[in-house]
This record gives sequence, C-alpha cells and structure tokens, in this order.
Amino acid sequence: MTKVHLSILFINRPIDEHRMCGFACHRVTDIREYQVAPVVYSGPDVKTFYNHVMRESEIISGILMKNKEINVMTEEQNIDYDVATHCRACGKAFSKTNPKVRHHCHVYFCMQPAITVI
Repeated sequence: MTKVHLSILFINRPIDEHRMCGFACHRVTDIREYQVAPVVYSGPDVKTFYNHVMRESEIISGILMKNKEINVMTEEQNIDYDVATHCRACGKAFSKTNPKVRHHCHVYFCMQPAITVI
C-alpha cells in the first residue's frame, strides 16, 4: 500500500469517543475591575460550558464595543514611540515585515507603547 491508500483507510474510522467531563475557564486581564475567579465545572452537561463561554463573549464584547475618543498621545509617549526599536509585547525588532504600530487600550482609551501588528 502507498501512503495515499493508508490515509483513505483511516479517514472515517473512529478511534475514540470524546465525552465531556468538565472544563475550567479563566478570563485573564491586568485590569482589576474585569478580573474574575476561574470557573471550574465537573459534570456531563455541555450546556454549562456553552452558556459560560457565550456569557463571557457577551461581557468581553460589551467592554470592547465602547466607542469613545482615544486620548491624544503626550509628548513623552511620542518620543517613546519614535525611539522604540523592539515590540513591548513579543520582544521582536521592528522591521518592514514586522512594522511598528500605535496601539490603544480598549478600556481606558489611552495610548500604549509601540507594538507590532504580527
């Protein structure tokens, strides 16, 4: 048999069955007012997981959908942006393929240190 024949043989052959037995979910943020304790569930009810994830989605969307004017960058922030050579988030050097961008906080609408788009 060739590799093609082998992959065709196994394409619809179940090798295991997944049964939900629980989940843990933790919203991570450095913004204190949005920090919550982790949610841990043990049991077979998949609706508990679905309802939790959908509720988290609604809460986070509500936080990010606020529409407010962004604060203007201060002179110090502009200087910090101009002299930045590496991304504060990933540590990679800025380049044509890893460009420097201005970034703002979606909660407080203030400007953040220079980061990359990647």
